[in-house]
Amino acid sequence: MIIDVHRHMWSADQRHPKLFAGDPRWEGSEASDFDWRRAAGEIVSEMDGASVDVSVIIVADFGLRFGEPEVGIEEENEMLVSAQGLYPDRLIAFYGIDPRRPGSAEKFDAAAKGGKVSGIKLHPTTGYYPGDKSCYDLYEICAANGLPVLFHSGPGFHPLLYGKSAHPLEFDRVAADFPKVDMILGHAGGDWWQDCITVAKAHPNLYLEISEWQAKFKSHEEETVRAVDQMMQSVGAGRVMWASDFPGIRREMSLKAFVDLCRDLPSLGKKYGCEISEEAVELMMGRNAGRVLGVG
Repeated sequence: MIIDVHRHMWSADQRHPKLFAGDPRWEGSEASDFDWRRAAGEIVSEMDGASVDVSVIIVADFGLRFGEPEVGIEEENEMLVSAQGLYPDRLIAFYGIDPRRPGSAEKFDAAAKGGKVSGIKLHPTTGYYPGDKSCYDLYEICAANGLPVLFHSGPGFHPLLYGKSAHPLEFDRVAADFPKVDMILGHAGGDWWQDCITVAKAHPNLYLEISEWQAKFKSHEEETVRAVDQMMQSVGAGRVMWASDFPGIRREMSLKAFVDLCRDLPSLGKKYGCEISEEAVELMMGRNAGRVLGVG
């Protein structure tokens, strides 16, 4: 089973087009029309073409930092839940909200207790730290309901974001304070992946997830293969997860190409003197996420 544990309905530039206008890295991107039915259908079709069985669909709440988008965070969360209802065997909705919003804990609690969502996505680069009191209220809800947290970890992708807030060291305290809550470090810290390993080695509830590593594989294949091998050797293959961070990162590599590349890690590893087993790849591609999510 292949599980994409980090997939957006719409990318940040589609939701906040004015902020990304003129940036060559996002050239050609268009604002979303927020047609969730069409978006959900296109996601599932793309999954079919890449042999991805299940995708966790998420929304990152940038509104307090970027300005509110055309569709508010509450409405977009409802869209994710609706998309999940349309494809219950293929899509899993996570809640997304800035913990500083009034009533954030109450809203997440209602969604969690109602069985609408299977976790929460937090993006600390918008101006808060994972150890802030407002976040702890959300972790308590996760602990009470057996739900995981998916964090953005590593530098921000836009000049207005605060990378320091999502440095891997910022997750050390929360992992220690909530040892029974599974915490997924999205992007495995990005350029700070070695720090991510250091923190994760101390906390069995931390998972390293390699979404948005497509560009690393394209530009520095050997270095990236060795990095993934080091993650597996350091924290164990049972705590590394595969994900895409689509659709924004599609410009680097198709979903199928990224699936095929990662499935080929055993042979790529041999090419660079690493021993990455077929079993380790199976764990990374879906079995680890399935265990955390209760899928498969």
